[in-house]
Amino acid sequence: QTPETPNAMNIFLLGKVTTDMLQIGADGIRKQTEEKASLINKYIESSKVFSFGVEDARLRSMTTIVANTTMLPGDINKILAQFDMSVGAGYGSKKETQIRIANFPAHSLEHVQKLVKTLQEKIG
Repeated sequence: QTPETPNAMNIFLLGKVTTDMLQIGADGIRKQTEEKASLINKYIESSKVFSFGVEDARLRSMTTIVANTTMLPGDINKILAQFDMSVGAGYGSKKETQIRIANFPAHSLEHVQKLVKTLQEKIG
């Protein structure tokens, strides 16, 4: 119960996550991240509701994709909640005009495909 006591559960989980990542390898994780980012970016390019928050493609993050939106992020998340999904709102002055889509190794290709398909069908 002291602050120095290690959190054994989190250390155990970190070991499991690290083992999974080592099996995939850095190149595999990078490839998966690029593939998922490409799906999201292609959707944003074709959307009438979203546009890129960072116009220069060379400067865009592949792990947190920022999109300008003509809908309120809260309204987007109300729609996505029906499908057990959500996106982040923008920060500061962009809180109501941008969304952030996470693209981390923990997000599978199938999850990203489901998100993009749902956004296409329900939002456009």
